Amino acid sequence: MGWNDTCRMDALPVKALKFLLILILTFFFSTDLYAQAVPQKGDPKLDTMQYRITLRYPTNVYTAYKLIETTEVKRTYSDGSAKDYKREVIYYFTTLVSKLPEDGFNTLTVTVDSMKYQFKDGAKTYEFDSQDHEKEIPNILDLTVQAVPLGRTFDMIYSPYHEVASIESEEFESLKEQILNVGKGLMDEVNQTIWLRGFSVETLTHIADLAKGTIPFARVSKDTVWKNQFRFQIDGINFFDTAYCRLADYQAGVFTIEVKADSLKPIPEGVVLHDIRAIVTVDSGLVQGTYKYQIRPNGAISYAEANFEGLVYPRLRNEVFTQYMRKKSVWELIKQYRW
Repeated sequence: MGWNDTCRMDALPVKALKFLLILILTFFFSTDLYAQAVPQKGDPKLDTMQYRITLRYPTNVYTAYKLIETTEVKRTYSDGSAKDYKREVIYYFTTLVSKLPEDGFNTLTVTVDSMKYQFKDGAKTYEFDSQDHEKEIPNILDLTVQAVPLGRTFDMIYSPYHEVASIESEEFESLKEQILNVGKGLMDEVNQTIWLRGFSVETLTHIADLAKGTIPFARVSKDTVWKNQFRFQIDGINFFDTAYCRLADYQAGVFTIEVKADSLKPIPEGVVLHDIRAIVTVDSGLVQGTYKYQIRPNGAISYAEANFEGLVYPRLRNEVFTQYMRKKSVWELIKQYRW
């Protein structure tokens, strides 16, 4: 039997012919579908495609972040006197998912590993580094305010919609019990407020929740705009209002989401501000700015940046003063590793 005899199609069994035909059709259609599903840069289909944006929480994977926050404040009292101060705080924190989701709820265990701090008040400068055990710790109340989360571990529970449903920590519950009951009479109202606010849901999510409840529920295309509730913290004051979110870009599997908040208002509550040893009420003011973050193809937020500024009117008994504030926050993913 010659070469021509072995390669004749009619010499192949019927089953082999069917198998060969299926392979040819599968290759043809899978190639065509892939070309449609992954348009190239500059393709107009990029603007019309819809995407399901989601975060992923792989188990037993540590994710290390660095947060740099710079806050500038100019305070003007009713008599015209003024005080300027500037604060830079750097937090290093790690997240870990050690168990599978339950009913769609994911548990991220967060640890605030270390902290660097610099505070400038006029000609005075105060510095602190939690990793430098030789340097003297400055005696300034503002450092206590910023350092409450340092070295703490807590569980941040995410709902199926990537919103923080709750913060859980046996350590915080024990601290709260000591502050409100055991320490009653031993700790003044200012220190009580500092500690209780330091491990509040608002403070901890401000540090560790990078999505900030702005992931869209439905599929979206590029430049789609949706509304979400948005929270942000400046100089210890919590702000809240509706913000407009937009899928600004999608390139090489990376989503860029931009958030614009034009009318964040302070949540009426008592706070502790620098150089005022009393509880101050902040119930009026307005802050506006933007928040932008990027999601990697593996579902991790790799970068986020916030820029906000505005004016509030704190009140201490009969004294009402103004406080102009400007804040920049940058979150950077340092590394991910499996244990």
